[in-house]
Amino acid sequence: MKKLYFGEILGTFALIFIGCTVAVLSGNLLTTALAFGTTVVVMSYTIGHLSGSHFNPVVSLAMAVKKKITWNEFLHYILAQFVGGIFGILAVYVITHDRNSLGSNQVSALSSSESISIFIGLFTEILVTFFFIFVILMVQSKQELEKFAGLIIGITLSLLILVAGPVTNASLNPIRSLAPALIEFGKPLEQLWIFILGPTVGSLLAVFVYNFVPQDES
Repeated sequence: MKKLYFGEILGTFALIFIGCTVAVLSGNLLTTALAFGTTVVVMSYTIGHLSGSHFNPVVSLAMAVKKKITWNEFLHYILAQFVGGIFGILAVYVITHDRNSLGSNQVSALSSSESISIFIGLFTEILVTFFFIFVILMVQSKQELEKFAGLIIGITLSLLILVAGPVTNASLNPIRSLAPALIEFGKPLEQLWIFILGPTVGSLLAVFVYNFVPQDES
């Protein structure tokens, strides 16, 4: 259990700190996507053996539903990720010294109707998280891809951030949204439900679809 806490706290800290710092200081979607994706790759290969490199509550949710971890362990994962995320965003705040600029997730005004924009944002988060979790499940199911798992997952995250960035600033991770929202307040906190519900639905949908994928016969 100590390994789990250490791995998830440190990994989630690194993900939030590096990703959000680059997002704020560069203001560039490509570098932000690379920062988040590369962090996942590095953390997966360095401390992945400690906890499995979830760093994301909806990844842990998928693992719990697939019975790869117990529900009790799931709660421990969530707690560790929350702690890592909070410390990560506090480190970003120390650097930027601006509580209104922490790389929070917000739905862009894509329509004159706010409700339509929110629907598009929610749909986007569901869809990109679905693909993210589905890739993770597929990679884990193939032993020949085990050595490349961290790389494949990190590249996938970067690509999906490029897709969702212009729409929602790309969450795919409730902790990544919760941490800055708790400091920024305002709109990020008001829209937080989108970045909890969307990734959660996307994760469960990925597990559901994965169950219908034909598996290789041994």
